[in-house]
Amino acid sequence: MHLTWTQDDVRIRLGQVVGDPKTPNPGKDFRGANEERAAITLPWRRAKALRNQLTTIIDNYEKANGPINLDIKLPAGD
Repeated sequence: MHLTWTQDDVRIRLGQVVGDPKTPNPGKDFRGANEERAAITLPWRRAKALRNQLTTIIDNYEKANGPINLDIKLPAGD
């Protein structure tokens, strides 16, 4: 995910991790590549409404399932 903004709006670029053709099979040598799949541009009012909705749904999820761990370390790529 990559965020940029202007005075008028917020742009969210979304990517997907896909296999690198050089390492197509899972395993210790697998390397992923981030490929942009979509982008969303929102006016600031809609961005704030989205933030509020995400806060509510995340709070509800964590009440039911426990805290979401953000400290996961991914393997470093070359």
